[in-house]
Amino acid sequence: MNESNFIHSTSFWEIYSRLDDKEALDFIGFSGSGILGTNKQVKKLAVLCYELKQSGEKATKLSVYQQAFQKKSYHRQMMNNYLSDLKQLLTSYIQLNWINQKTDVQHFVLAEAYLKMGLLEQFENESEKTQSGNEFLSADTFYYQIKTKQLVDEYQATQIKKRRYDLLEPVIDDFTTYFLLEKVRMYCELVNRKNLRNQDFDHLKMEQFLQFYFNENNTENTNLLLALYYSVLTFLRFPNDEAAYGIYKQKLQSGISMVHPQTARELCLYGQNQCIRHINKNNSFYLKELFDLYNLMLENNILYEGAYMTQYTFKNYVTVALRLKAFDEAEQFVVNYQNRLHPAQQFNAYHYNLAAVYFEENHYADAMKMLNAIQITDPVYYLDSRCILLKIYYHENDFEALASLYDSVRVYLLRLKQMPKKQSDLYKFLFLHTYKLSRIKLRSRVEPMSSLQPELHKLMQKIDTTDVANKGWLQSIASALVN
Repeated sequence: MNESNFIHSTSFWEIYSRLDDKEALDFIGFSGSGILGTNKQVKKLAVLCYELKQSGEKATKLSVYQQAFQKKSYHRQMMNNYLSDLKQLLTSYIQLNWINQKTDVQHFVLAEAYLKMGLLEQFENESEKTQSGNEFLSADTFYYQIKTKQLVDEYQATQIKKRRYDLLEPVIDDFTTYFLLEKVRMYCELVNRKNLRNQDFDHLKMEQFLQFYFNENNTENTNLLLALYYSVLTFLRFPNDEAAYGIYKQKLQSGISMVHPQTARELCLYGQNQCIRHINKNNSFYLKELFDLYNLMLENNILYEGAYMTQYTFKNYVTVALRLKAFDEAEQFVVNYQNRLHPAQQFNAYHYNLAAVYFEENHYADAMKMLNAIQITDPVYYLDSRCILLKIYYHENDFEALASLYDSVRVYLLRLKQMPKKQSDLYKFLFLHTYKLSRIKLRSRVEPMSSLQPELHKLMQKIDTTDVANKGWLQSIASALVN
């Protein structure tokens, strides 16, 4: 059947499919509100679309039409018109939903409308709300505060009585601060891209701007957001300056509760990247810094992307906690925050991460119980769970089970096409090197260890020079054989 006959191929569905479950449910009520003068038939279609989205099934326009309008014969043009109405409703819903989350925009738009309508008392009340500073800090909030102050200046300068002409200059100062803030934010991203992807930019222009920044910025009364982003820019430019990161951390801890969650998350992600960069260089100081940053994000409810925490963030928190031997914190996190994952991810994430905790505590039986419960559907979950099994078999000297596991994972990796080779090789060499170490360990029962030393040292050299998953663990078990 032609793909264009399916409702899932329409431009409406392309947008609709990106709504989360709550938004899709809210859209049903919105479609029946009559806000755009649409009829009840459109709401019927919205209900059916919600059911399709929940089930994940594909359906033709014909079948959807027949379910919605059982007494009518199929009319293709009418169905296309209904879908066009739905798309129009959907775009209006998205716009209103967005503006409902932007109270600073709402106050400004209302203030401007009231002023143009001559509703001066309402204008004054609305403009005071915008300038009160009750909103979380963000560049957008600051911008709309400036725009509202411009309206207030226009209003005050044109009043018949009690005219004021002293309000515009402070607006200019605020606009300069906003300009500095946005420019510093953009340079943060440029330097970050240079550090991560080696994407260069005009450094001379940045230095010229920073000179302007120092000339214009009053350091005693620096805007909190500007101070935070400038601290980020400093440690990005000078990554080995631990004092620069310390200033960032201090400002973040004292100010994060006042910053808009999306902005706060962005500021924290810069810090995470900085920590990971140093951890990859074996600077263990930043491991604790990363853990502190994760906990700060947890406390301020910003360790999420949308409504849920990603399974990778969930796993990273546990991994960092375990590397710091913070076993209790890791276990409490898994138990207390599993419900903040998407429902489809909760089961595997819970069991895998508890298995990781139990393994690090040497509770191997408990770890294997958790691993056996995992429903293997994702290659990364499969491979990471096999990694824990591999370590358990090695530590318990179950060399037969280890050899069998090595063979099954080797075949799995050969058949796995969707994973990049570089990532696949990390697992391949972990299992290969562990298998070889297990063979040496087994042979040492009947052969003098001294005769195995050349083979062991050669393998240790390979481990040291190879990109491999769990390299630290591999190096530790190899060193244990030497001793």
